Amino acid sequence: MDDPFKPLPRHSHPNEFRVVISSDSARELNDISSYERDLRLAAGYLRHYMGSDIEGDHDFGSPIDAMWTAAFVLYGRVFATGVRRAQKPGLDRLTADERELHDYLVDVRNKYVAHSANGFEQSQTVAFLVELENGERAMTGTAVEQTALSRISRASAERFADLCDLHLRGLGERARELTRTITDELLQMGGEKVFALPRYTMPNIDQNAVKERRK
Repeated sequence: MDDPFKPLPRHSHPNEFRVVISSDSARELNDISSYERDLRLAAGYLRHYMGSDIEGDHDFGSPIDAMWTAAFVLYGRVFATGVRRAQKPGLDRLTADERELHDYLVDVRNKYVAHSANGFEQSQTVAFLVELENGERAMTGTAVEQTALSRISRASAERFADLCDLHLRGLGERARELTRTITDELLQMGGEKVFALPRYTMPNIDQNAVKERRK
């Protein structure tokens, strides 16, 4: 008897359910989706940043600074060594200027945002001295003077966001190709095997299990 398993245009059915696909293609698509999430968040935070009062807000610890800092962290995650096995966004499509910007972003993330490893943050202990009118010299106190990169320019943020969008377009092309591949794989398996795949249930993320590896 022929298996009547076939694809239909995507729309919600009242009795549909989801199953989990664990093929190599699906695992690659999962990783690409994770890269996309990081880049979309990075671009989103940068655009919130650009929509803020970058030039006028000089408050220490301003939420504005949290936006560009988070963008650097998320961008760096995409290109860091980790458990995601899919090929990272390709750099061969970048122009020389875009590749230089990419390298700079990764370096700032690795050596300043994530680690204190360069001169973007400097702390120096100073003493306040005064020479009085009668010739006496005195010390009025001590303090720590701290200087750090606390704001990136609007132009730099815009270039950063555009680079995220460029990577996202490349990942989108790969995701669409993988989706077609997975659809073909499922059709070749047939309805009986596909309907026997494990049912999808929403994962329960344990916030205390920070040391467990990503699945």
